[in-house]
Amino acid sequence: MNELRQTAELLQRLTTGKHRFSTKKGEKPTGDALFFSGLLDGSIRTDRDAARLLFGSEENTVAYRSAKSRLYKRLEKELLTVKIDRKKDGEYQWALVECMRMSLIIKMLSSYGKSIAALAYCNYTLTIATEYQLTNIQYEMLRLLQLDAEARGNRKDFESLTTRRKEVARRAAAEVEIEEEYLRIMTITARNSAPDNTDINRAFQALRSLEERFAKEESYSYRAALFRLKVQVYSITGDHAASVESCNEFDRFYDKYPKFSTALRRGEVSHRRVAEYILMRKRDEAKAESKVLKALLPEGTPNWCYCMINYIELCLQMLEFAEAAEAVTQLEKYVKKRDTLLMFKEQVKLYKGYLWYAHQSGWAFKLGADLGQYPFVRRAPSVTKADFTFSQKDKQGANFAFIVLLFLKHLHADTLHKMSENSLKKYEQRYRKDKPTRAFTFSKILQAVLSKQASVEQIIAVCTPLLSKLSELPRTLDSAEILQFEPLWEHIIQRKILHIEHQQALEEAEAARLAAQEAEQAEGELKVEVGEQK
Repeated sequence: MNELRQTAELLQRLTTGKHRFSTKKGEKPTGDALFFSGLLDGSIRTDRDAARLLFGSEENTVAYRSAKSRLYKRLEKELLTVKIDRKKDGEYQWALVECMRMSLIIKMLSSYGKSIAALAYCNYTLTIATEYQLTNIQYEMLRLLQLDAEARGNRKDFESLTTRRKEVARRAAAEVEIEEEYLRIMTITARNSAPDNTDINRAFQALRSLEERFAKEESYSYRAALFRLKVQVYSITGDHAASVESCNEFDRFYDKYPKFSTALRRGEVSHRRVAEYILMRKRDEAKAESKVLKALLPEGTPNWCYCMINYIELCLQMLEFAEAAEAVTQLEKYVKKRDTLLMFKEQVKLYKGYLWYAHQSGWAFKLGADLGQYPFVRRAPSVTKADFTFSQKDKQGANFAFIVLLFLKHLHADTLHKMSENSLKKYEQRYRKDKPTRAFTFSKILQAVLSKQASVEQIIAVCTPLLSKLSELPRTLDSAEILQFEPLWEHIIQRKILHIEHQQALEEAEAARLAAQEAEQAEGELKVEVGEQK
C-alpha cells in the first residue's frame, strides 16, 4: 500500500489537487476519489482499511482487487500526462520529465511505423536534451536521426550526426566513469565509516586521474558527480576544508547556471557542508547552515526530517536544550504520520528522553533553558528493547544512545547499582569490536563509573587517559552520541561526586544521630543508676 500512497502523494504535489481524483464542490466523491483521499489523509493504511471504506467489509474480494488495480492504472496515466511546474520544480526537472515523456511517445510512434511524426518529436526532444545536457536522451535521439539520414541516403547529414553522437558518447562515458567511482567509495564507506589507507589512497588517485583526463568536461551530470566524489574523498582523507570549498564551488556553479538549480539540489550541497563543518568542529557554522537547509526543503518530507534530526542533534551537542525541544516538537508532528520511517520515530523517543533528563536533573535550567512547557519532560521515558526495535538491529551500534539514556535514568534516580556492566560489554563485543570510535571509548568510561567498589579518585584516574583518547577521535553526528561525550562526562562525574557527598552527609548525620542516641541512653542509664544508689 505504501507504493500506491507515494504515487498518490506525487500526483497531488505535482498537480496541487487539480486531477481526475479531486471531487468538485457539491458532487458526490467517486470510489477512486475516496480511495485517493484515504491514501493521503492516512485513513487507508492497509488493504483491509481500503476494502472497508469502499465496500463496507474488510474482506479482500475480487471487487476490491479490481478497484485497486483500476486505481493503479489511472494513477499511472495521470502521471504520464501531468505538467511539471517549471517555476516550482525547476527548469532542469521539467526538461528531464519532458524528454523522458517524449522519448516514450517517439518509441510508440516508431514501433507503429509513424516515422514522420516520430522525427518531429525527435527534433523537439533533442533541442531540449542538448540545452539541458541530458546525454542519454541526446544519444537516443541522434541515433533515430542517423537512421533517417541513412534511409534518405543523405551522407552529409549522417556524418554530421555521427560526429555529434560520438561527442555525446564521450561525455556519457565520462559521466558514467566518475559516477561509478563515487558509488564505489560510497559502498566502501557504507561498510566502514573509516576506510583503510589502501581504499583512501586508491580513491584519491582515481579522483586525480579523472580530473586530469576530463579537465574540459562541462556537462551538468559530470559536474554533479564530480562534486559528490570530491566531497567524499576529501572528507575521508581528513581535508574537510577542501570539502567545504567543493561545496562552495558547486554553489557558484548553480549561481552561474540557475536552470540546473532546484531547492533540493541546493539542499544536497548544504547538507554536505553541514557534515563537513561538524567534522571540523565548527558547530556554530554547522547550525547556521542547518537553518539554511531547513528553509530550502519542503516541510514534512523525508529529506526535511533528516535535516531536522541533524539540527536537533547539533542543538543537543551544543547544550541548547530549548531550541532542541522546540525542534523535536515540530518534527514529532510529522513523525506521528502513518508511514514515517521507524528510525525517525525512535530518534524522537531518544531526543525526548534526553530532554527529560536535562530538565529533571536541572542541567537545562542551569544553562538558562526552562523546558517545563513541554509535556514530555514530566514523565520518565521507557528505555527497553521493545521501545527501540530499529536501533537493536542497527549493525553500526546506534543502540548505544539508548544505553546511555538508560544510564542517565539510573543516575537521576540514584540507582546506578541496578545497571549491569554487561549491557555495555555486550554492546562492545557485538557492534564496536576493533572499531576505535568515540562511542566505544565512552563505553569504557561508563563501565568505570559503574564499578561498584571504585572511589571517585579511582574512577577519574581510569578515565583520564580514555578522555584524552576520546578527544583525538573524529567527531561526527554519530547516532550513538546524542549529547557530546565530554560535557556529558563532566556532568556525570559531578553528579557522582554530589551523590557520594550526599551519601557521606547522610552517613555522618546517621552516625551523629546514633551517637546522640547512645549518649542520651547512657545519660538516662546513669541517672537511673544514681537514683538507685540514693
